[in-house]
Amino acid sequence: IWGTTVRRNDAKRALLATIYEIGPDAFADNNNVTVEEAREILYPFRASYPKIKLASNLAMAEVKREGCVTAYTGRSRWFGEWEEEYKAFNQEVQTDVAEIMRDAMLAMDTAYPGRMKLQIHDSIIASLPGRKQARADLISDMEEIMRNSVPPKYRDVVRFPVKSSRWQLKGHERGK
Repeated sequence: IWGTTVRRNDAKRALLATIYEIGPDAFADNNNVTVEEAREILYPFRASYPKIKLASNLAMAEVKREGCVTAYTGRSRWFGEWEEEYKAFNQEVQTDVAEIMRDAMLAMDTAYPGRMKLQIHDSIIASLPGRKQARADLISDMEEIMRNSVPPKYRDVVRFPVKSSRWQLKGHERGK
């Protein structure tokens, strides 16, 4: 989003501020910028992505009405009396991502037992074969597994970059 690393970071901060209903004054305090700089980040972002605010409002209304937000799988994330509704959209997104990652991890473990080593946030670390073609085939299969783990209506708008890298561990080359 927005091309450069600095602008990408601005967009990430603006996204979180939008989801959490943070205004320019609080954004400025939280991000060590002036209120004017906060406005220059927040307002264009919110104008470019108005549906984020709409989705946040819908999630808050669902919590007020139902007491929970519901993932695309039907699983509910219930809110206690002490929890504020402004967190609803973030919780809905986090719940959906957790459901997607669970499905992807189960599918990968079924297709490639023992290859998956670790899951961190929205990444899955796997052991890849040493031969170039075998690695390329496995990466392609992993991309397809990830794609199939996402609800069909989102498959065309979500990217699944599978990166292959190598690192050194105690003098031994290891595949990631």
